[in-house]
Amino acid sequence: MENILRALFLSLTLFICNIFGSFAQNFTAERSKLLNDLVVEFTESISAKDSVRFKKLLFHDNISFVGIMSEKTEGSIKKTHPDFQGVSVSTGSKFIREIVNSKEPKTEKVFNLRINSDGVIGSVSFDYCFLSGDKMIQWGNELWNVVYTEDQWLIKDVVFSIRFPAEEPFPYQLTD
Repeated sequence: MENILRALFLSLTLFICNIFGSFAQNFTAERSKLLNDLVVEFTESISAKDSVRFKKLLFHDNISFVGIMSEKTEGSIKKTHPDFQGVSVSTGSKFIREIVNSKEPKTEKVFNLRINSDGVIGSVSFDYCFLSGDKMIQWGNELWNVVYTEDQWLIKDVVFSIRFPAEEPFPYQLTD
């Protein structure tokens, strides 16, 4: 009788774990898809110069956007501006405002997307290039910290490296 109870308990435990395991996988897969959608919304709102759409992706309007230049790119600027510091500090609001106010079309392209999340917090990183019109003005790696709140992912902060294509060749093929 004891062996039957153990077997029954083990079976019930495995059944419950399987149900919750499936739920957790579906839950995580759904939130992972939403993170992919967040990246698409981000790039599309830049191309559309849609500040309202863009700001809806941010935890708050003034999240930090911090860009750090590579040594080679920073060195190219220091040739004519020796006191230049290769750091760009901005906010989400300033970033999208500059894009909206520009006469040129702006585009950010994403390559090699990587997502890390437990379903509540996460990080999204990717290689990117940023174009003004048809001209690439910079490329690098971008990292977002994200939070899941009120049934959506929101960007908490952005940090990115900056490389000028004239100084450091872009490692990907651009296609339309």
